[in-house]
Amino acid sequence: MKKIFGWILIFAALVGCQEVVELDLENGEPRYVIQAELTFGDSLARVQVSKSVGISETNDFPQVTGALIEITDELGTVTTLVEDSAGYYSAPFDVQEGTSYIINVQHDGQIFTSQSTTPAIVALDSVGIIENSGFGLGGFLLVPYYQDPAGSDDYYAFIYYKITEEEGVEPLSNLVLRDDELTNGLVSEQPIFEGFPVFSGDTILLSMFMITADENLYRFSKSQNTSPDSGAPADPVSNWNENALGYFAIRGYDEQYLIIP
Repeated sequence: MKKIFGWILIFAALVGCQEVVELDLENGEPRYVIQAELTFGDSLARVQVSKSVGISETNDFPQVTGALIEITDELGTVTTLVEDSAGYYSAPFDVQEGTSYIINVQHDGQIFTSQSTTPAIVALDSVGIIENSGFGLGGFLLVPYYQDPAGSDDYYAFIYYKITEEEGVEPLSNLVLRDDELTNGLVSEQPIFEGFPVFSGDTILLSMFMITADENLYRFSKSQNTSPDSGAPADPVSNWNENALGYFAIRGYDEQYLIIP
């Protein structure tokens, strides 16, 4: 079940102008939404291309068919993605650590470009548990242990699942963002307070992603924009040019299964 993220987790970012643009949600013209993902060890590039809709419309985002999508590495090698189904594109692709990639998406006379670099690959060494004392829920919290690289700014994302024969794979958390501001070069021992507690006998899968600064910014700004305490709605910070929404993400990945004693 290694690399279970390919079907469990479809997340749903530094070329171009990184700015938050306030939208006319009622009357704004449809804009391209491009979600492009490369994961170290996954051997498959995935891209979804759609268009935005107004706030008064249903969340039925029209998929964009017939796009030409190419990824170019530092040596100039070009990989062309194939459309698997309407709006969904993929191609075999082996991500290399520390390598930069440029992606081009062409459709209907428009060209969208982004660039990103594979983050440092970090192993999820082990997962511990501590008693949960919050809100009287009982159970335990998960504690991922990993060695953060020294001398660089690193970003992570976690999500964990309960696995049962009856329900299959049940997410117990949303995506949890972390940085190394307090753990640079150290072993991280920070519990995951977000999400539901786990209990004795539970079979748990914890997924850990190494993400780039731009993806961290995209996801943080998205969470702020959807918060009940946020101000006027605005786009998450995108790393696409030409006013496209979405992200181009390159990630590392590791996972651990555990049975809570």
